[in-house]
Amino acid sequence: MNKYIYLSNFKQDIIKFLEFKKSMGYDMWISSFYLKKFDEFCVANFQTSNVITEELALNWATRKDDETTTKFEHRVCTIREFSKYIISTGRYAYVVPASFIPHRIKHESYIFSYDELKRFFYTLDNCNYKTRFNITYLTLPILFRVLYCCGLRVSEALNLQLKDVDLDNGVLSIYNAKNNNDRLVPMSKELTLLCKEYSKKVHIISRNEDYFFYNKLYNKQFPYQTLEDLFKQILNNSNIKYLGIEKGPRIHDFRHTFAVHCFHKLSSSNSNLTTYQSILKTYMGHATFYETTYYLKLCKMMYSDITEKSEKYLNEAIPITGGVLHEK
Repeated sequence: MNKYIYLSNFKQDIIKFLEFKKSMGYDMWISSFYLKKFDEFCVANFQTSNVITEELALNWATRKDDETTTKFEHRVCTIREFSKYIISTGRYAYVVPASFIPHRIKHESYIFSYDELKRFFYTLDNCNYKTRFNITYLTLPILFRVLYCCGLRVSEALNLQLKDVDLDNGVLSIYNAKNNNDRLVPMSKELTLLCKEYSKKVHIISRNEDYFFYNKLYNKQFPYQTLEDLFKQILNNSNIKYLGIEKGPRIHDFRHTFAVHCFHKLSSSNSNLTTYQSILKTYMGHATFYETTYYLKLCKMMYSDITEKSEKYLNEAIPITGGVLHEK
């Protein structure tokens, strides 16, 4: 069920397009978000239009000054696919040329230091959040702890419904994640307790289908854009420098940090890295061991105290020849 309400002349086509793609097994979480933005754009700028003309499409495909490469790519690709769908129904629609799709610059993984995490969560627990959503002060401290402590992708956390959060056993059920992956993610006792306290305050009369992290004003999923805006405010208030659009830190870097800190802790305790690499691969929902081993290499680069042990393991494991891993 789509969480957005569309108001433009394209609303019926948008709904049918999303239903069609979902019936084919596609996860349309990102597309539905950008189609909502497209819908708002049409209401504001092309209110009477019921055809995707060249003028409309190219206006939509104009990159904003502060827009990241990834966001711009999502916007362009979404409208291209939507236009192709309309054409498939026998009607006209202008398709933005593929040349508009930017060459994606792969992000460097930003690994938060332990001190940065301490400052970030202190700020998170002690600041006022000026938003329309009056439970934000309750939501953010738990949401960011789930992202870091469980290494979830942002979409996985935001898509959690009450029925997916087993507070009795401390287990999160992740469905339809990247690569159509489903998995169970155990939480620590401390995090489970915090989630219980949050749920008691926020979900007094909620249904199992309601989002665990939600927007109380509209009873919808917590907005990603709001989360990102607040994340940057918290970074600034924590004296953590934002290095720019492509270098971050990004919210997704909590996932990278989780993996690196796991390897650091395991290596420091003389645990068998070969065994735990397989466990971490499953826990994080990686498709290949390459993705998981990449974090061990990062760990080795950051912490000199584990160099000898990680070097031995890396020589035995999947070789990594360099470059930046783009993992979402």
